[in-house]
Amino acid sequence: MTFVFPRPLHLSALREKAQRDAQAHGVSYSGDARRGAASYRGFAGNYEIDDAYLTITVTKKPPFVPRGRIERAIKEYVAEPQKKP
Repeated sequence: MTFVFPRPLHLSALREKAQRDAQAHGVSYSGDARRGAASYRGFAGNYEIDDAYLTITVTKKPPFVPRGRIERAIKEYVAEPQKKP
């Protein structure tokens, strides 16, 4: 399953957060500013970033985890941070 997002304005902060989270949770991660891959407990996927889009592809998932749950989690993770009033 593949998810395509307009290139986030906060891309460098998102990438740093993903690297910190991967390290903190023992996720196997490799990548750079353009592409990479990660795997953890039955999940695997990769990402690619070009001038206009961030593409995230889930290549492996446990059969009991619904697609909708994965989609919501990815969308929330990638979402632009909300400014506090």
